Amino acid sequence: MEMEDFDWSYDILGDANATERRIIKDGFQVNNEEIGNGYGSSFSLVLDRERGELVEAPARMMDKASLLGEVIRHLKDLKRNAAQACEGLIIPNDNDEISVEEQEGGVNGFPYSIKASLCCEYQPGLLSNIRQALDALHLIIMKADIATFGGRMKNVFVVISCEEHNFDAAEYRQFLAGSVHQALKSVLNRFSVSQDMLGARKRRRVSIFSSSSLEDFL
Repeated sequence: MEMEDFDWSYDILGDANATERRIIKDGFQVNNEEIGNGYGSSFSLVLDRERGELVEAPARMMDKASLLGEVIRHLKDLKRNAAQACEGLIIPNDNDEISVEEQEGGVNGFPYSIKASLCCEYQPGLLSNIRQALDALHLIIMKADIATFGGRMKNVFVVISCEEHNFDAAEYRQFLAGSVHQALKSVLNRFSVSQDMLGARKRRRVSIFSSSSLEDFL
């Protein structure tokens, strides 16, 4: 049996309680007006490709404000999903940051450990200075991860104390974590100052060169 071709464009006009419909080809929009009740409304139809038929779209799709709200919510969901996907990844950002936190349960049999991270501009000698600062606190680096991107670097490492202490005492744990934070801050400040001084010297050299060049041409 041959199937008759379906006409995607048609009009239906009935009595006062009937509706007038206009379907755009491919079934993506329908305008609908209630004639008998004295008010007008419109809705859209979308093509359900799984069922191969037209279904009425939610009324909010015709409301621009509601549609904008849906888009914003969708973007927030994407941002949240991206943040969740990046958890555990080491990605340097544009801000100088120091983070120090206690590790629950320790590491490799040690009862107490600290996880610290430092994000800053990449500079030669920075890692060795970090190591020296931690050695001064009698800490051993058990794990270290380093990532660089666009001239920035992020260091994440886990340290333990090589000295015998009562790690069950909250005051000592807080003191040790604070000492690690202060040590990393000192290293960061030292390199930030040296970087600023280097930039100042470069600017002075450019200024002197420019002045002498101008005098030669006068």
